[in-house]
Amino acid sequence: MQNPTQNVPRSSPFLPHTIWAVIWTLTLGVSLAWNIWQEQQETLAMAHIEAQVAYDKDMVYHRWNSLSHGVYVSTEHPLSPPNPYLANVPERDITTPSGKKLTLVNPTYMLRQVHTLEREALGVLSHVTSRKPLRPENYPDAWEDKALLEFEKGAKDMREVADIAGKPYMRFMRPLRVVKSCLDCHGSQGYRDGEVRGGLSISVPMLPLWQIAYTHIIQFSIAHALLWLLSMWAIFVALNKIKKSEALRHTAEEETRMLSITDQLTGLYNRRGFMNLAEHHLMLAQRSQRKMLLMFSDLDGLKRINDTLGHAEGDKAIAEAAELLKEVFRESDIVARIGGDEFAVLAVDSKDLNSEIVDKRVSECLEQHNARPNRPYRLGLSLGCIEYDPHCGYPRTQTGISELLSLADAIMYKQKKARSFRLGETIRR
Repeated sequence: MQNPTQNVPRSSPFLPHTIWAVIWTLTLGVSLAWNIWQEQQETLAMAHIEAQVAYDKDMVYHRWNSLSHGVYVSTEHPLSPPNPYLANVPERDITTPSGKKLTLVNPTYMLRQVHTLEREALGVLSHVTSRKPLRPENYPDAWEDKALLEFEKGAKDMREVADIAGKPYMRFMRPLRVVKSCLDCHGSQGYRDGEVRGGLSISVPMLPLWQIAYTHIIQFSIAHALLWLLSMWAIFVALNKIKKSEALRHTAEEETRMLSITDQLTGLYNRRGFMNLAEHHLMLAQRSQRKMLLMFSDLDGLKRINDTLGHAEGDKAIAEAAELLKEVFRESDIVARIGGDEFAVLAVDSKDLNSEIVDKRVSECLEQHNARPNRPYRLGLSLGCIEYDPHCGYPRTQTGISELLSLADAIMYKQKKARSFRLGETIRR
């Protein structure tokens, strides 16, 4: 007899999983597209802000010079020869009583000199331009000419990503209007007070910003791809079981990781944990030009404590020293026991911290600690601090944590030697 269930269509057990896979794939695709678009918009906004800041800075210079009706500078500077377009201005060139020759620099002439230095130092291209310039160098290019025409129609500013010599720039421009002090030099051109006489164009190179954005987009893409692969695997292999086992695995890995970077006696980071975190913060400090302070310390007279009072008391002294260092430094600082009686501390963002302050704080905490009644010995720490400052290049910008530790260790050893510390003084008789 034929089995009545043979011809009954069976629903695929993979269908629900497939639907969730499609939904999740579309969700990740939309998320990736949104992140890429957002990164591009943020990059453009960053370039626009940079251009606007440069423009505002230039206009402050321009306004200051304009309110002063020009300033006099020495003709000895190669950027400041007498301006031939001011030849009709009385007292363009003067001589001081001491015989020093000065020439008048009007607002536009000053900006042109600033722009020359700015182009060399920052790569930002700035240009004071006009459709009726006195100087041929001030003629507008095609983009600037289009912007000037828009200003005459009432536009307040122009901004656009456009190529200059085959390279992309964020181009930003606002009009320059005639004020009374401008008529000293441009009155002969028929300008009137308040009229648009030209514009200030700022061009910020986009390649460095696009390179940063491209790196972020690659990271977004890799992260989304990895997430998609993991999600597909989770969907098609018993979601509930996977979630439970994944949670257990994550917990076990975190516990193992913490054990591998934690000192058992003190609860501080061990050498491995310290070196990993410190190298990471060192790279961040180099990129953000942020100061840091590294302290190397060891416990004075630990051998004498062990020999006289036993290793249990020696372990207690180490633990007390660890607690003392945690009191001295902030929670954000990295405090570690990197050897038997050796400690290291990396104080991140230490703009308000230096070796004198650290030495004072440790000394005060030690005094308070040793003032407690019934103590069988005095706790002592020798310190060596090295201040890392990327701004001044000391130590070398590419110095690693191991080298910084060696420098701090050498300073600590000098301090210990200078104090002529005697281990016999550690134990109270």
